[in-house]
Amino acid sequence: MAGEDLPCPSLAQVQATAASNYLTTGLKASTENKAKVYKCTAPEKLLAVEGGVVTELPDGAKISCQPNSAIFTTDDGKEIGNKKFTCGEKLVPCPTVPEHTTGGLTDAETEAIPAPTMSNGDTIWQCKAPKDHLFLVPKGMPTATMDLGTAATIKCKKQSGKIFLVEGGETEIDPAGMDTYTCGQFSCQLCDQTKLVEPTVAECTMQKDFLCKSKPTVTITANCPMLSCPAGESLYLMDTATTGAPVSDAQVKCDATTKMWLFDGINPIAATAPGFVCALTCDEQCKTPVSMAYAGFDALANDITMSQTAAQPICTYSCGPSYSLTLAGQTYSNIVCDMKTKAVTLDVLGGTAVSDTNKFSCLACNCDTTTDMELTDGSIDLCPMGQLCTNPTASNMCDATCPTDSMAIYKNAAGMLKLSPTIKCASTDWITADKTMAGVTCMFSPGKGAYPLPTIPPGTMACPPITPLGGCPGNTCEFAELIYVQKGDGYYITCKKGSLVTDQPGTALTSTCSSGMWNELITMATCDMDDTQVDNCKTTLMAPVAAAISHSCEFGVCYLSCTDPTKQFEYTLASGVEHNKLMKCYLDEVYPVNLELTDPALVKCV
Repeated sequence: MAGEDLPCPSLAQVQATAASNYLTTGLKASTENKAKVYKCTAPEKLLAVEGGVVTELPDGAKISCQPNSAIFTTDDGKEIGNKKFTCGEKLVPCPTVPEHTTGGLTDAETEAIPAPTMSNGDTIWQCKAPKDHLFLVPKGMPTATMDLGTAATIKCKKQSGKIFLVEGGETEIDPAGMDTYTCGQFSCQLCDQTKLVEPTVAECTMQKDFLCKSKPTVTITANCPMLSCPAGESLYLMDTATTGAPVSDAQVKCDATTKMWLFDGINPIAATAPGFVCALTCDEQCKTPVSMAYAGFDALANDITMSQTAAQPICTYSCGPSYSLTLAGQTYSNIVCDMKTKAVTLDVLGGTAVSDTNKFSCLACNCDTTTDMELTDGSIDLCPMGQLCTNPTASNMCDATCPTDSMAIYKNAAGMLKLSPTIKCASTDWITADKTMAGVTCMFSPGKGAYPLPTIPPGTMACPPITPLGGCPGNTCEFAELIYVQKGDGYYITCKKGSLVTDQPGTALTSTCSSGMWNELITMATCDMDDTQVDNCKTTLMAPVAAAISHSCEFGVCYLSCTDPTKQFEYTLASGVEHNKLMKCYLDEVYPVNLELTDPALVKCV
């Protein structure tokens, strides 16, 4: 229709997608005198492609579409018809790269040069990892092989079709010459590089003996890798996710035959080992701050031992055997150093800080390790009424322990009972902090520590079994109330309720089994539920008092109290008149709860 604007064909309709033996870049669009023009930039030629045949047009040639014509024409005014056009340069065929194919290279493994890639029309051959070194074999002689490194390439230039060795500069290669090329790598450089780990790997967070700091540095010496670490760091092998050990830089090698890393020059690391890392050790990070915080009493500096008791970055130090770690009269278990911050504290990270102005000491231990002296059964004023107690066991001169399910209990300066998770010796006293009264005992948690006969406490040496006693001193006896309670590596027998009666006269409310023998040589026992022993105690009191008291026997202790809850006992000690809600029946006599001597005739309920 007249006056209608007819558009020019689109680029896709006129542009060729390829041209044989040419490097194409596509048409360049412009506008000349309102006409739409496609042409090329030198040195490219305008190429016409029809039926696979490529025709070069003269320099500066173009195709154009005049406004409202809807057709493209060439410079001679002819319509382009079915021809397609593009811009490109004629490619000169590249010769074949002379490759080394005969005879192996000394100490190296080779492979064919990979297929080339294109770059700005040039053809580039480059070796790829792991065999990423380009080797030159002069005159095809393997013994004269030259390692050109990983950056060296071979290039074929598009304009000339000539090939060049690119190694800093460019050196033309004679395709028909004697020199040959191949890709490869020295055999001792083919070990698994993932075994050289970064300090961020998960396994580093679980190591106990060191703090991962950096990835080992690789230096090629005599064609083989050598590992090294920055100053102040040490090379470590993580053999598992949680364990590792220091290794010598000079002895770590890559075995050219097995392609395995050798951690000592001889033995390969495990295939599952995380690998090598540069690390900081406890000595490197913590030895100085810990030494500065040490007062140096008694123990020598080298008597402070170091161990890791938790995952890094914690370094744990303790005093050597026969010494207790002490600060301001209080005993502690360990000195803890944070490898990252070098902060030094007592027992736990973030605990009480120690430093050159607040120093700890290692004091010689001289505590009594015998039972029933300092390490008591609690019968003298330590074991609360209704609780089950036993003697602590001294594992050495510095530490005593309680059986499972029990905790140490002692009295502080105010006479109040206090619990302690540990029993440490400070100088000559077990648990010195705020403790003024002698004795430490182990008190079991409610419901724990009692083993009904014939069950033997675990980890103890059994004594001859106890059988039921053939008679009963009172009206009612219960063999089922008998229990065993651990005491060191042995145990004692007592009654959960009632008082112990055995076939041996004069047996106390408990009887001990030690070294496989009963101390009183008992063979039979029962529990007197009528508390005959308490009746014997009462006979030592004035008749009016005896008639006005109640009693309770459990766990080997019999307690007396005034029947009237508003009253308490009054009795006389060497220190004067005392008062207490409770008294004890002990060996058929009445005593204060701490078993001091008193005159039964002077005991009253007031």
